Amino acid sequence: MIRRTTTCVFICLGIVIGTPAFAAGVQARTEARVAAPAEPAGREATVRPVLLAYGLAYQNVDFLMGSLREIQEDLLLIDVPSIITAKEAFATIEDNARVMRDEILAYLSENPEHKKIDIIAHSKGGLEARYMITHLGMAEHVASLTTLSTPHRGSPVAEFLIDDSGDGGRIIAAAVANAVGTLLGDVDPDSEAAVSQLTPKYLEQFNADTPDHPDVFYLSYAADLGEDYPNFLYRTIGKAVYDEAGPNDGLVPVESAKWGEFGGLVNEIYGLDGLSHNDLIGGNPLNRNVDFDFVGFFRDIIEKVQAAR
Repeated sequence: MIRRTTTCVFICLGIVIGTPAFAAGVQARTEARVAAPAEPAGREATVRPVLLAYGLAYQNVDFLMGSLREIQEDLLLIDVPSIITAKEAFATIEDNARVMRDEILAYLSENPEHKKIDIIAHSKGGLEARYMITHLGMAEHVASLTTLSTPHRGSPVAEFLIDDSGDGGRIIAAAVANAVGTLLGDVDPDSEAAVSQLTPKYLEQFNADTPDHPDVFYLSYAADLGEDYPNFLYRTIGKAVYDEAGPNDGLVPVESAKWGEFGGLVNEIYGLDGLSHNDLIGGNPLNRNVDFDFVGFFRDIIEKVQAAR
């Protein structure tokens, strides 16, 4: 079942990312996008800035960042400055972690009224943030890390792509993904290396080597697709993943998404039947649960973590 349905992942990748890219002419990749409320000179910061980090196959280009930029604009209403990272779509955990580190240090250097930041990271972005905190000496600059549908213990979909798709299938899939990555602005995309870091086997060793830092608050959320999610692609893949790993968001099992303090299933928190992997950050409006207030969800997270530390 995984063999047949995982093929849809790459069809989806081409439709959801590739086609809009050509239609839009593909805007050039941007630098980290900062949004901050106006503050009088010398005013002491009363809230921490927030770094928003996306996951695999995303890039900081306009047509993919609409939902995160909508979140940024909402945060300005409550005087919370924010940064959207500009890491690569198909880079390794280590490489993207270094990009995030440099973005945070640059921001804090330019805004010395802030000493620490909060991070909200979706999917693979959560692994990159964990690596950055533990291995790149960033615990002193990070107050909290909230991960959304991050595969902390891996995904059956990644395992299939790396271990069970055959050499030909893996090579073709990697070539397509790398081409999309280049189109989005990646300098040297390596989708096979990136996906291999999302397998259960890889994450078992990663977790052993990457302990949480005691000075950082770790919070996580998961989503459950449910049985009647309206998007056929997610529903089909979700059923295949369910057979191997139980409830999931269409890509990441619920149990894999739990890390640190578990905030709960987002669909249950907001009284919804089901949410997909990309619903948690707004996703494509043509392929998401439009009843979910993802902007309000981010505001709720920020209120929680800023009150906790």
